[in-house]
Amino acid sequence: MDIEDIRSIYGTRTPGVIGIHRSYSVLVPFVVSSEMSLLYEVRAEGVRQPGEVCFPGGHMEEGETPLECAVRETCEELGIEKESIEVIGQGDTLYGSNFTLYTFIGSIDSAALEKASPDPEEVSEVFLMPVEELMSVKPSHYGERLKPDIDPDFAYE
Repeated sequence: MDIEDIRSIYGTRTPGVIGIHRSYSVLVPFVVSSEMSLLYEVRAEGVRQPGEVCFPGGHMEEGETPLECAVRETCEELGIEKESIEVIGQGDTLYGSNFTLYTFIGSIDSAALEKASPDPEEVSEVFLMPVEELMSVKPSHYGERLKPDIDPDFAYE
């Protein structure tokens, strides 16, 4: 092996993540009707973390970009068409020890939302929270510590 071999391997290689790692993506959807609101979902009983209040989103599929995932998951969960979503921009990204969560800010057409048919296997309820009401509450901040989950047979020696 010589330096040309190394160049041929790593010169155009796309880096990946070592270990078990999953990527997720969510849409933080604003809805404008008589007032500006944020849309929330309540997870159905048959899914992981049932009853959790969340934004639409989920696991990224092979070959899918974070944005494609956020839009696809929103459409599947809410039963709306892609054309009723306007993506405004990308929010911050949360890096966990075994996952990455991408966020996108967008808006959903209120008329399309009235005709929405949420998937009952994934979503038990959809509700809107007026932004003005959210802005009137002082937020709580919680820290998160990333802790490695190392197999007990890892060879430290």
